Amino acid sequence: MSNSFLQRVEGKVRLDLDFFEDLPQPGIEGVVTDRRNLDARIEIDGKKRAVTYDDIVLRFTFIDEEGNFSGFAAVNHNEVGIYDGFIAGANAAASAGIVIIEEGDELERGAFIAGSE
Repeated sequence: MSNSFLQRVEGKVRLDLDFFEDLPQPGIEGVVTDRRNLDARIEIDGKKRAVTYDDIVLRFTFIDEEGNFSGFAAVNHNEVGIYDGFIAGANAAASAGIVIIEEGDELERGAFIAGSE
């Protein structure tokens, strides 16, 4: 794992909450899309372009009675890390959490804050 430099990566987080009665308790899953490195560029056809990364799938996990959740994160069907967070607000209108993944020698740590659409 290389810790010799820090690079910033951004993406879009989508969380889907499931409060249906077919489950023993509420659940959550999601995805981080459009991941791109804000500090690194590659040249393609003579133009500098952002380095992009595959989506992170936040696999389904249950939400406890206090609104907390913790689950596994996957890239290309391989578990590469975890995500943790909580749900808050009237009608579960907001959530916040972290995602930590490790792919090869790269460690990525991120945070998210999401509101309802």
